[in-house]
Amino acid sequence: MISRILFNQVVLLRKTHKGIYFLIIFICALFLSGAFHTAPSTLAKILYHNFADYDDFKKFPARHLTASSSPFIFKENHSTSHLFSKPFVAKGETTDLATLLEKTDSLAFLVIKNDSLVYEKYLNGHSRNSLSISFSLAKSFLSALIGCAIEDGYIQSLEQPITDFVPELKSQDNVDFTIKNLIQMTTGMDYVERQLINNPFGKHARLYYSPFLKEEILGLKFSERPGKKFRYKSGESALLGFVLRRALKEKNIAEYLQERIWSPVGMENNGVVNIDHDAPDGLEKMWCCIGATSRDLSKLGLLYLHNGSLQNKQIVPRKWVERSLKFETEEGSTPEYQLGWWLTEDDRNYFQAEGLFGQYIHVNPDTNTVIVRLGKSRGYLTREDWIDVLYYFSQRA
Repeated sequence: MISRILFNQVVLLRKTHKGIYFLIIFICALFLSGAFHTAPSTLAKILYHNFADYDDFKKFPARHLTASSSPFIFKENHSTSHLFSKPFVAKGETTDLATLLEKTDSLAFLVIKNDSLVYEKYLNGHSRNSLSISFSLAKSFLSALIGCAIEDGYIQSLEQPITDFVPELKSQDNVDFTIKNLIQMTTGMDYVERQLINNPFGKHARLYYSPFLKEEILGLKFSERPGKKFRYKSGESALLGFVLRRALKEKNIAEYLQERIWSPVGMENNGVVNIDHDAPDGLEKMWCCIGATSRDLSKLGLLYLHNGSLQNKQIVPRKWVERSLKFETEEGSTPEYQLGWWLTEDDRNYFQAEGLFGQYIHVNPDTNTVIVRLGKSRGYLTREDWIDVLYYFSQRA
């Protein structure tokens, strides 16, 4: 509670006395670093930047992704465009899609059916060439890379012990878990998701802003036995990214993403992967921080819609895609979240990647449709409301 009050006061100071603010954040960081067991530079960034935002890819150092030399350019088919102007019901109110998007802080809304773009709308200064930070959509990219790394021999299997790559954790209790436990978020990690809301100086904020990501990851604790229950935690994805980086040895994750997905899928724009600090040993922030256009983000959905194949190439192993979208309840796993993708337990057939502020890659295999929604926030809709909207249009596109 005290940290929450302090943080609010610092944010208010930034808005009202900017000159004083820039000086006081560094003084606060020096005094608070001991109390919160955090490097002063990390606390300074937390105080300076405050809450996350959709263009955060600009805040952090990054490795660059280069547009594919053989880009996948969507064909456009507007024969069903009239369907998107019809009234429908969202959150109990009759509206139309354009109005809904305007009232919900939306940045982009794309509908791809049968590999053709049938609807595309940008708002709030966004365009088809604008990058937006992926937030947790990055977890689905990370999962795809893990599948590729297993195929390429960098990782033996999902059952490989985590300590093969991070032996520094051997001294802790409850670390006898596998990559499978890690990617299914059943490790028992002592980590509170979205801690920035309740404790702006907590682990979640520190992972996001720290230039010392390796040290933060190696400081993660495991209070419960692995394989007992699912709990959504970005800390596990941060550790999984660290595992991948070590598995790749001399290659960094951005290079591997470029080689295995960005180029072969046919991304038509440059992108970025944020890292913790600008140096050869900088670590990619693979739980949150890929900067990409909405069109290129949609291609990950297309790739999984087509069982890992696109542009007549098998890019992500088919078995990995099938495994990622299969319900499982073993070892504490939950059916609704598998290998980096959210699944549905009701009678609707869809799967999706989800990120903070209502970033979605929604895939409906029944209608061969992919929808991407990006936003500055979810607006007045809840997560469940947005799923209803996405599914509604994926059924009618």
